[in-house]
Amino acid sequence: MIALISRLFRIQSWKHYDLENVAEAALPHYTLKDTTLAGYRVPKDTVVVVNLMQVHLDPNCWENPSAFNPHRHIDADAGRRVCAGEALAKVELFLFLSWMLHKFTFLPKEEGSLPDLKGVSGFTRYPAPIKLALTSFSIKSIKPKRF
Repeated sequence: MIALISRLFRIQSWKHYDLENVAEAALPHYTLKDTTLAGYRVPKDTVVVVNLMQVHLDPNCWENPSAFNPHRHIDADAGRRVCAGEALAKVELFLFLSWMLHKFTFLPKEEGSLPDLKGVSGFTRYPAPIKLALTSFSIKSIKPKRF
């Protein structure tokens, strides 16, 4: 269970789900003055939205852009960076998932159907909904075997 939770917290695990960038685009910004970008005139007060997918996956900017490499963005002298609530979130996830796995059996809703691993694009990218059949698990239903 701890390995599963650790895996969930690692960004590279999303790579398997084509969700390496949570947001496809940055929040809209306004230009503060008339400017030129890549030969195009951009007037003052123009709404600009940056395509983060293009920036993060541009082979002209990054060597092997589709490979997970956090070191290209981290200053080694800055120390370890973590979310202040990560430890609490891991404990909560452990308790919740342990309880769910103890109480239920999870199966695909339809036999042989696998979840869509491509994800859903919107304001952010997130895993596609999965239809599951949950069956209640009771220790009383297990008959002990005699040896």
